[in-house]
Amino acid sequence: MSSVAPAPWRGRLVVLLGIVLVGLNLRIAVASVSPIVDIVRDDIDLSAAQLGLLGTIPVISFAIFGSLATPLARRWGLEPTMIAALVLSAFGEVARALSSSAPAFLGW
Repeated sequence: MSSVAPAPWRGRLVVLLGIVLVGLNLRIAVASVSPIVDIVRDDIDLSAAQLGLLGTIPVISFAIFGSLATPLARRWGLEPTMIAALVLSAFGEVARALSSSAPAFLGW
């Protein structure tokens, strides 16, 4: 009976694929509003200040949650932290899509 060791690249390939998919998901969440900002502004009455805030929210979020990622991953583990982040991201995207007011669209 011979035991064949799994290829060392297999696990790394899955991790790389996961990182790429998460990165694409975050890109959509951050960059999807800019091309249609005029349509959003017509649909949801956003002031100039709120439009400026709309461009700032992703940067602030990346700073806050990026600094929290390592402590949370150490406490709960990498996989549960990643799953929680993806669930929260999906919830936020759906909530933003269903919002009809400026505060709800901005996540207040």
